[in-house]
Amino acid sequence: CATTSTQPHIRSAFTETRLNRGIMAMRPSASKHHSPPPLPSPFSTTPRHHSVGPRPLVKKRKSINAGVLPRQKRAKGQGVAGREKKGPGAVKCERRSATLADIPGCPVFRPSDQEFQDFHEYVRSIHHEAKKHGICKIIPPNTWLERHRPKFRIPAKKFGYKRQTFHRWNNGSQVSSIESEVPISYKDFLKAAKSSAKSGEYKALGKNAEASAADIEREYWQWLETPRPKPAEVLYASDGALSIFPEPKKKSRTKSSTTSLATKNCKKGREDDDISARTEEKEAEKEAEESQWNLKAISRLPKGLLRFVEKDVPGVTEPYSYIGTRFSTFCWHVEDDNLYSLSFLHGGAPKTWYGVPSTAARLVEDVYASVFPTLGKNGHGLAKKTSMFCPTKLAEKGVPVYRCVQNKGEFVITFPRAYHGGFNNGINFAEAVNFADESWLRYGAKADKHRRNSSTPLSQRTAPVVPFEEIALQATLDTLRDFKSSDPRGSFQRSLGGAPGTIAARIRKRRKAFKGLCDRDDCARDRFLDRCPSMRQKAWGKWLAQDEAYCYTCKSFLSLTMVAVRPSRRNSKLHYQNPRPRAPAPITFLCLGCASRYLRERNKDNKTITLASPELNLGSEPESEPGLLGSEEEAKVDGVCLSRFSLSELRDKTREMVECENAGDLADNRTIASMKIEAGESQTTPELELM
Repeated sequence: CATTSTQPHIRSAFTETRLNRGIMAMRPSASKHHSPPPLPSPFSTTPRHHSVGPRPLVKKRKSINAGVLPRQKRAKGQGVAGREKKGPGAVKCERRSATLADIPGCPVFRPSDQEFQDFHEYVRSIHHEAKKHGICKIIPPNTWLERHRPKFRIPAKKFGYKRQTFHRWNNGSQVSSIESEVPISYKDFLKAAKSSAKSGEYKALGKNAEASAADIEREYWQWLETPRPKPAEVLYASDGALSIFPEPKKKSRTKSSTTSLATKNCKKGREDDDISARTEEKEAEKEAEESQWNLKAISRLPKGLLRFVEKDVPGVTEPYSYIGTRFSTFCWHVEDDNLYSLSFLHGGAPKTWYGVPSTAARLVEDVYASVFPTLGKNGHGLAKKTSMFCPTKLAEKGVPVYRCVQNKGEFVITFPRAYHGGFNNGINFAEAVNFADESWLRYGAKADKHRRNSSTPLSQRTAPVVPFEEIALQATLDTLRDFKSSDPRGSFQRSLGGAPGTIAARIRKRRKAFKGLCDRDDCARDRFLDRCPSMRQKAWGKWLAQDEAYCYTCKSFLSLTMVAVRPSRRNSKLHYQNPRPRAPAPITFLCLGCASRYLRERNKDNKTITLASPELNLGSEPESEPGLLGSEEEAKVDGVCLSRFSLSELRDKTREMVECENAGDLADNRTIASMKIEAGESQTTPELELM
C-alpha cells in the first residue's frame, strides 16, 4: 500500500493519481476524516464536490459577465458577478443589482468635412468599432449643419397620431398603440400632450425643461415601473410621412423646371431683391440635394443595395417622421430584415437610446422570456415591438448594453440584428430611414432563412419589407455588367470604389451571398423533386414583379425558383373566393419548402405525389387576388415548378463572380500603386507600374 510523506516535494501527475487512489481505498466509507475539498473554480457557478480519483482538467471559459459590471471581490461560495451559489457549503451573499449608472455610453464619432462627404465610405470606416456596441452617434461637422440641415418646420397642417397605453406586467411594461381616427394639428397636438401630463404621474411638459438627461432617464424608469390602478397614456405621432428633407435630384426635375418658369415670370414684374432671395433658396436646396446624408437619398446611393428595390417602401427606402412627447416610447426591437437604420433629430428635446450588439441578440430574447414568462410561452416575442423593460435587467444577466443620448442635429446609427429601444425626453421631431451595404448581406440571409424555417413559430415570423433574394441577385448582375463593360476599372470605382483595397472585399461579399443563395435553392429544389417526382419543370424568363413574386404561406419574396399551383374547383370547400365563378381558379405561388409541406399534407399516405401538370397560362390569368389553398385531400392540384435561370446559367454566373473578384484585386492593386507613385514612393513593382 502506498504511503504519503509529510515533507513537501514535487510529484508527477501519475504519482499523484496512484497516491490518491490508494488513500481513498484504505479509508472506510463512514470515516470522519475527509480530505480537504478542492478550491471552487472562479469560472463555475455551482459548488464542486470532491470525487474519487484524479481531479479532472477543467478548461477555463470566458464568462459573459466579464467587463459588464464593475469587478468585485467574491466571497467564499460566491460565483461570477455576484451570483449566489447553491448547494452544501454555500455562503449566503447579497446579489448586486445593476443601476443605470453602470450602463456605459455608446461610441461618438466627429467626422471632418472630407470624411463626411461619402456616406457609405464613412460607415464602412467606423463599422469595425461601432458594431461591437450595436449603436453609435455621429455628430456632423458645423459646415454640413449650416449648408445642408433643413429648416425645422412641420410640413403638414394636420397629421395622424397614436395613443400609447402602458400596462404594467411583471418587471416590465407592455405598450399598446391605438391610432387616432381623426387627424390633429400641431397646436392641438401640443395641447393634448400637455393635458395628458396634468395627472401628476410625471412633471408637466416645459416646467422641467432644464433637467439633465440622467434625471429624466431616472424619472422615466421610476414612472414606468411604478404600479398604478389605471394604465398611463402618452401621445406619439410615429410612422408619419412628414419628411422635411429635400427631394433628391432624380425626383425633383419637374419641380426644378416649374421653379425656373416662375423665376422667369418674376423677372418681369418683381424687384431684384426677390429674385436674389429665390436664387439663394434655390442654391441652398441644390446643396442639400447633393448631400449624401439626405435621408431621402440614402437608399438610392450608388454604393447602397436598396437601390435594387423597384418601388419605394415607406419607412424603409423613404423616411418616416416621428413627433415625440414626454416619455413616448419605442420598444425593444430589431429592424425589419436586420437592416441598418439611420435617425436624425431635427429639433426639440433629446432622445435616449439603448443598444445591444448583434452578438448578444439571443441573450436579449432570453431576458425577455424571464421578464415576461407567460408571453414567452405563448410565442409572443420581441418581434411584436410592444415590450419595454429596464436595461439594467440586461446588465444583471451579463448582456452588454449601451446608452446613447441623441441631441438635435445629431445622427444615430443602429447596426444589423442589434436590439435597440428608448424614449423621448420631451417634444421633438425626428426622421429615420433604413439602408444596406455588402456587410448586411449575411444578416439579410439569416432573416430570410429564419422566416422560411418551418420550426419558426408563426408569431415570430414577420413579413419581409425588402426582397433579399432579388437584392443579392441584382447585386451580382450589376457586378457582372461592370466587369463586362468597356472600362471595368472605372465602373468598379463608381459602384464599389472608395478606400484602397475595398473593391475586392465588396465583390467577395456579393459572391458569397449569391453562392449561398444558389446552394440553398439547389438543395430545396432537389428535396422538392424527390418528394414530387412527377412535378413538371419549366424555365420562365418572364418573371413577376418584385411586389408580386412572393410565397403565399411564409410571405418570402421569390427570385430564383417558385411553384405555381392551382387548386381544383371540384371541391366546394376550398377557402378561396373568386368574384367570377366561371373563371379558372387563381394561381397561388409558393416557395419550394412551403410547396413541399403543402403537397405532403394533401396526400399523407403516399410518399410520392402524382399531380396533374397541364400547361398553366400564367400570362393570361384574370386579375384577382391570389386564392387561399384548399385543405381537402381529395382536391387535385395543377402545378408547375418555375425557374428563372437554369442550373448551368447559375454555375456560369458563380464562376464569373470569381473572375470579377480577381479583377477587383487587380483594380485595388492599381489604385494602391498609383497612390504610392503620387506620394513619391519607389517601392512599387514593375508589374504594377506597367498595368
